[in-house]
Amino acid sequence: MGEIQELFHEAEKYYEDSVRKITTIASIYRRNNGGAYSVEMALREFDVILQAILFTEALSDGRFHRREMMFLDILAKNGDLLREISDATGGELQMTWYGIAALDTETQLKLTGILPGILERTTKSFVTAMASVDKEAESIDVLRDLTTNIGHICACLGAFDGAPVKKESRAAGSMMSALLYKRWKEILDT
Repeated sequence: MGEIQELFHEAEKYYEDSVRKITTIASIYRRNNGGAYSVEMALREFDVILQAILFTEALSDGRFHRREMMFLDILAKNGDLLREISDATGGELQMTWYGIAALDTETQLKLTGILPGILERTTKSFVTAMASVDKEAESIDVLRDLTTNIGHICACLGAFDGAPVKKESRAAGSMMSALLYKRWKEILDT
């Protein structure tokens, strides 16, 4: 159990570093854009995106372990992927982590496949704010900093049910690309 706690605390360090950076960037974006975006909104959106990436990673090996559920639920402090899914689908998809664990593997993987569409509005809002400041600031690389932290958090989760597996890493990277990289690059390139 000690190793699990160490992994969680390690993940928390990267999470808190991301929260500090997002708080700063969201404050700058809010100041530059007339207050239409709040730090609270940015942190909620980040948590939802992070949980979607971690959720995809956790399901990729065909087992959604109880420890992984707890990791997903406890790590994110400001947002909730399951509530976001419910809101985005007008309440049609109301789930719990345990309910998802009870689904067959094929249904679980289908759920991860539809996440980018369900989270379209959330990712657009978050990435627009973060990438807009990132584009203007020469001294920081927000995308690199956040994705590095997310990568470390993913590595901690990957070790929860044994040694990290390449399949889990690829799944997390694929979801990170779908939710962050592509849209971020579009904004940076305009």
